[in-house]
Amino acid sequence: MCSSDLPFSESTETLNVSAVGGLIQLSAKVILSQELILTNLQTNEDVPCRVARSIREGDNNTLAGLDFLQDSPKFWQIDFVSKSP
Repeated sequence: MCSSDLPFSESTETLNVSAVGGLIQLSAKVILSQELILTNLQTNEDVPCRVARSIREGDNNTLAGLDFLQDSPKFWQIDFVSKSP
């Protein structure tokens, strides 16, 4: 069984957020298209997401770009301003 099949939990902080996902740093190894559940600890809200990009940094950290699997524009509790008319 590959490590991406095993459940895990890790506390982290966001490095960047958007209305459709975010960038986090993990010590766990994740793979492209792996599905995760992300929890906003301020609101206790969960959102399913998928790893859209994974960059291993050295032996200990992974930068993971996550895309939400469902529309969740208020997940981060930020009002993102649209530049479209």
